[in-house]
Amino acid sequence: MTENERSGRPDLDHVEDFFAAARRAPPEPSPALLARMLEDADARRPAAVQGAGTAGPAPSGLLASLRAIFGGWQTAGGMVMATAAGVWIGFSGVGGITDAASGYLGATEVLGTVELMPESDVLAFATELEGQE
Repeated sequence: MTENERSGRPDLDHVEDFFAAARRAPPEPSPALLARMLEDADARRPAAVQGAGTAGPAPSGLLASLRAIFGGWQTAGGMVMATAAGVWIGFSGVGGITDAASGYLGATEVLGTVELMPESDVLAFATELEGQE
């Protein structure tokens, strides 16, 4: 028995004929089935959706206008969190940041003299990329 070129398995040769026939003529649902499906969907649709179209008065006031400016409560919540983080960092100061940075850089080095990407490492990386191509 020869291997099938598409599946690579000789035990699936007889099934490929059925799949090819199904691809040539996909089954179409009958109009009666489609009508029953639409009737069932209309019956299950909530009553509020069927009577949609009557909106209440637009909210007014300071909070409603702020919500409209920011684009909703989700955006306003993000703005509040960013403001709270800024106030927290502003009151706590940057003393903790310099302590953490000195742990990475060393106590004797100045930030302006630190080589974060020395030239020898950059050239080594470039030669690795050239060797892969």
